Amino acid sequence: MDKKLDDEKIKRVIDDGAKDINEEKVGETVAREAELNAKIALVPGWFDKQVKKIKLLFELLKDWWDGKYREIPWASIALITFAIIYFLNPADLIPDVIPVIGYIDDATVLALVWQAIEHDLKTYAEKTGKDMTMFS
Repeated sequence: MDKKLDDEKIKRVIDDGAKDINEEKVGETVAREAELNAKIALVPGWFDKQVKKIKLLFELLKDWWDGKYREIPWASIALITFAIIYFLNPADLIPDVIPVIGYIDDATVLALVWQAIEHDLKTYAEKTGKDMTMFS
């Protein structure tokens, strides 16, 4: 593979993608829950921690969309939405059809978004009684 996957390239992809997020895209993303669950079921077992993180991101996004939890900046909602859309896209930087390797860019996007909004996620998890083990 001749594409170099580095954090700076991924950060640019995330920043550019998050700029295009609006409330309509949040709603469209929340409506893709069944698709998200189907894709999560295909993720290899050694990505369990990342799967837990994606589930928490989606729960927060749903709670925001439903008006149950609004104590989070819009920038974090945009990043979460982008990360989920990216995860669902099979033709991203490294196509998901490539066994194992296809999930590396998804995991990198998830890790960078998680790192950027970890404080907001931790606050959400604490206030809603969610599993805190992924923060250790």
